[in-house]
Amino acid sequence: MTRTTNQNLTDITNIFPFVIKTEEQYNKALSITESLFFKENRNQEEEQALDVWTVLIEMYENQQFSLGSEATPVSILNTLMESQGITQADLVREEIGSSGVVSEIVNNKRTISNKQAKKLAKIFHVSPEVFIYFDY
Repeated sequence: MTRTTNQNLTDITNIFPFVIKTEEQYNKALSITESLFFKENRNQEEEQALDVWTVLIEMYENQQFSLGSEATPVSILNTLMESQGITQADLVREEIGSSGVVSEIVNNKRTISNKQAKKLAKIFHVSPEVFIYFDY
């Protein structure tokens, strides 16, 4: 990755991650991610922001550029859980649902409700849209 921007990182970590729907938003997300990627000695908040932006960019790229490959709310959830070391038990403690419900969600046997999407958004510091399937 070659750095193409000098955006202020203080401002970047305060930008609420969003589902990328347009090329303009995609370019903005790339700029944010590049700035975070090239920052030396990132703190934990910056590492988490970089992980989230990377997932959102991959989701957009999969939708726009891949044939038949598409990120889903569950695949995004699993990626975020893995990258941040969050377990199913952690989600149960955060009242996403019972252990059975959380297991069904993580294993793609149950969809994520709007209420659960809002709670997950707070846990992972992203927009609830990340966890809701939209048919674009």
